[in-house]
Amino acid sequence: TRRLHHASLLGGPRLNKISKQLQPYIIGPGGSWKRSNSRLTKMRTCFYRARKIGETIQIPNGVPISEEELKECMSFKSFVSTSAPMTSSDGRTIAEYLIGNQFTRSLLLYNGQLQDKGVMAIAATIEFSSPEIQNSVLQTLGIGNHNVGVRGALALSKALKAKHCALTCLYLENNPKIGDVGIEMIANALEKNVRLEKLVLSSNNINDKGCVSLANSMIKNSSLRHLTLNHNNIGCSGFNALISVMSNGRNTTLSHLIISNNTKISNTGASHLAKCIGSSM
Repeated sequence: TRRLHHASLLGGPRLNKISKQLQPYIIGPGGSWKRSNSRLTKMRTCFYRARKIGETIQIPNGVPISEEELKECMSFKSFVSTSAPMTSSDGRTIAEYLIGNQFTRSLLLYNGQLQDKGVMAIAATIEFSSPEIQNSVLQTLGIGNHNVGVRGALALSKALKAKHCALTCLYLENNPKIGDVGIEMIANALEKNVRLEKLVLSSNNINDKGCVSLANSMIKNSSLRHLTLNHNNIGCSGFNALISVMSNGRNTTLSHLIISNNTKISNTGASHLAKCIGSSM
């Protein structure tokens, strides 16, 4: 009876202030100790499997991660989190564990709330990598659907400009707040970057202005091979700028351009593409 009483109190207004993602794992009276124990069991199973494989750890869907668990995650070659409730403070913790890290080469984080602050912390660690403090082992960074905006894009652009940045793949899909302003900053960084080979910018609210900036950066860039721009607002002028750069020989490195689900391109852009293909055959 006492447990039921306390559980009913906990389920009142106090519970509403707690994130819905964390509510199933609240440590409190009643049967909540079972839910906490369930979370620990899932995490222990996750780490056991990861150690058995020895390279990749993937966090179970919807399970919150403690700071100590984040530290242990950073000891694997690849750290994957598809739907763990991460926040900006988790981003700062990951950034701290990246300093001097010689293990993690792939960091794929999706569907959370790292936001600008968390991304800025991770990007700053990459930016200030040097031969004395080697953080350059990170080669793949995925931050999809984390509510990243212009400030996060600016921090990532600074990291891409850094001399010792070793990123070869960058995934930024489903961050519509980046927009044209953020894309212009990333495009500016691509003019100086010599290592990035794959860039995914799907569903980032990119218009013609941002696409033209990317096209102009491709004239000077000689490393990017894959560029994905699905589900944006790109029209004929942005599309024509990209095709012109690729067809006129001003960029010979970019071999894969994925630009589906941009309805503003219309038949005019398609006809321009047909002419470019016909002239190059």
